[in-house]
Amino acid sequence: IIDSSVLTGTLSGGINNLQSLSHLDLRSDISGTLPTEIGALSALTSLHILSFSLTGTIPTEIGTLTKLKSLQLNQTSLETSIPTELLRLTDLEHLQIFAVLTGVFPSQIWVQPSFQVLILGGGGSLKGSFPSMFEWKTNWRKIHLEESIFEGFLPTTIGRLTELKELRLRSNELRGTIPTELAECIGLEALDLSGNILRGSLPSELGNLGSLITLELEGLQIDPNIPGSFSNLTRLRGVLGPRAFCDSTILVEQLGLTCRKERDRSCRCLL
Repeated sequence: IIDSSVLTGTLSGGINNLQSLSHLDLRSDISGTLPTEIGALSALTSLHILSFSLTGTIPTEIGTLTKLKSLQLNQTSLETSIPTELLRLTDLEHLQIFAVLTGVFPSQIWVQPSFQVLILGGGGSLKGSFPSMFEWKTNWRKIHLEESIFEGFLPTTIGRLTELKELRLRSNELRGTIPTELAECIGLEALDLSGNILRGSLPSELGNLGSLITLELEGLQIDPNIPGSFSNLTRLRGVLGPRAFCDSTILVEQLGLTCRKERDRSCRCLL
């Protein structure tokens, strides 16, 4: 196990000598690139790096780390695609990358049996879409795809993700309407669809999401009328959306959310 917030310098090719290493957690000023030799760390189960100075791409050799369960590359300066070689990692549960992401999102990730958490951010030109013609794998817990170019529609099959806790899709190019089937994600605690091209009205069925804590719908072209069923969302603590939300009897009076207009003249939320 290597867990350090004080190490600096680069990761050299000599890292391939650490073949018994199971955890590599570097939260420090690591610079340079990820060496291809990292693929020799056959015992590695978690690889976590947080460094603004890390550049280059994700080496395809990372697909040889067959015991890897968690890959987190946070706050990096990588400019990279997502290697399809990650699909070889049949034990991988948590994939988290904050970088300038490019290329095409490997759609088979959606049906990879082991995946539970997918968090991608940092901007870039990454393109992708959600599955509609094939089945989701149903044990997803967190899906964060922010500031990417995911396009198309949210499929009705998303309702099969009954273990999903967080769905954050801010600033993509999703269009169409909000599917009523989202209400079948009964464990959902956080929903963020802000900054997409979604239209229509809020499905009344979303009032069945009794675990929902935060709801973010800012910048959508939706009907601002709040369905009466939202009075059932007693755990709701934060809402972002059209200015009209702040005048909602259901949100303000029945759920007790406080409009921030007292503090912010450009109010677009309730907290």
